[in-house]
Amino acid sequence: MERRSLIVRSAAMIGAAALSPTVLSQSDRFARFRGMTLNLSIPTHPHYDAMVKMISGFTDLTGIKVELDRQPIP
Repeated sequence: MERRSLIVRSAAMIGAAALSPTVLSQSDRFARFRGMTLNLSIPTHPHYDAMVKMISGFTDLTGIKVELDRQPIP
């Protein structure tokens, strides 16, 4: 049982070491866009309500602000 535990722990440590550079590089990939603002024009339609709910998470992740211009569909 000790050998199995050692193998599992070793695999976990190797996996964590392999992922750490990937996580660091992805966190910096939006650095050059922080502080920018996107202006989007979307229709007032229930399908877009889900997107509107996710905008604050997008801003938190990327630092990019989003302004919406919602217009009714003619």
